Amino acid sequence: MSIQKMCDYGCGHLATYQFKNGKWCCSKHHHQCPARRKVISRIIKEKMRTESIESKNKRYEKLKELHKDEGFKKRFSNSVKNGMNKETVKKKLCKNAKEREKDPDYKKHKIETIKNKWIDDKSIYNSNEYRNKLSKSIKRSHNKKEYLIKRSKQSIEMWKDYEYRNNHINMMKGKWADMDSSYNSEERSNKIRRYMFNGGAQIAIKGIKNPSRQECIIREIVKELFPGCEYQYSILNYSIDVAIPKYKIAIEYDGYYHFNSEESINYHNERQKEIEKLGWRFLRYNYFQVLPGIKKIKKDIEGIINGVS
Repeated sequence: MSIQKMCDYGCGHLATYQFKNGKWCCSKHHHQCPARRKVISRIIKEKMRTESIESKNKRYEKLKELHKDEGFKKRFSNSVKNGMNKETVKKKLCKNAKEREKDPDYKKHKIETIKNKWIDDKSIYNSNEYRNKLSKSIKRSHNKKEYLIKRSKQSIEMWKDYEYRNNHINMMKGKWADMDSSYNSEERSNKIRRYMFNGGAQIAIKGIKNPSRQECIIREIVKELFPGCEYQYSILNYSIDVAIPKYKIAIEYDGYYHFNSEESINYHNERQKEIEKLGWRFLRYNYFQVLPGIKKIKKDIEGIINGVS
């Protein structure tokens, strides 16, 4: 009989997953457990309340300190008075405007000013200078439209012509052929080759942002054991995953692509031989092996340092 276990976080559901700490839970992650969610929400709410109360208390203390200052008091009282004065001025202006509208002389004066303004505007619009300017601007816009329409019609007619179309296509093909020839030329390939042999390859490899997960784990372990280690260490025109320059030890993790073809296998073997000629010793781990832990890596490195094969 299999014994059914309950969730250790107190939600009352049956447990289906066991974590590394030995506890059982109803969900894959303890944050997804309903009981755990309630606890987390309660903690967050309490934090928010305490933060809001603290911020209010700080503001209140600042205001208290400001009110003690006599200069602030004078400024505050003057601002209040100015605000009151503005409101009173607005009310007075409204009253004066209503009284003016009732006055017949003010109405006549208003009508005369509007008429004079309209007459002035009319005289400007009816002047020969304004009309000439307006006609010129309209002609320009019409000429632009006519020019564009003519150009589009000409292009359509030209494209209908079989010879013009073929010549245009051949011209574009020639341009692309020239570009391809310059891109795939021997001069360009030699330039790139020289750049890569003179340290360009190491710069390109160091620009890789996402190394494999296994390589990252090995890096962290070696960094704990030997803080003086370096990543993507350059030797000749090659780069090593993790290097300990003090003891001349090269640690590398070989992924699946290292064994994908005979060319890659031969390349890595020749590379290792060239680096070993300079007195370096290699420690390799494979994609097909179990990922080693701290104890295994420490033992392997100490064996190389002590000369144990």
